[in-house]
Amino acid sequence: MLDAMFFNESVNLPQKLPVNTCEYKPCMNGGECVRNERNDSLCRCTEFWTGIFCHLTLCNRKPCGNHGICELNTDSSDRYVCHCDSEYDKKHKMQIIF
Repeated sequence: MLDAMFFNESVNLPQKLPVNTCEYKPCMNGGECVRNERNDSLCRCTEFWTGIFCHLTLCNRKPCGNHGICELNTDSSDRYVCHCDSEYDKKHKMQIIF
C-alpha cells in the first residue's frame, strides 16, 4: 500500500531486509509490529491510528472532504466527527458523525 505522505519518494533497499525490522520498533502511537506468513514486518495499529507506521490519525485521510473539519472522537464508539460548513450541510444534508 502506498502512503500519500511519501508519494514520489524512492528508497533503494535490498530484495529482502536481512534483519527483523520489528526489533527497531517502527510502529508509533501504540501500534504493534507483527510478522506475517511471508516474514514481512507490519504494523497493527490501535483504534484511532492508521498508515504503514501508525503515524496518521483517521482524520489525515480527510473523511470530511473539503466541506468539513474532522475531529477524533475518543469518547464514544464513533471514531471521528465532521464539523461541516453550515451552507454545505444545509444543501447536502451531510452525515456529521461517523
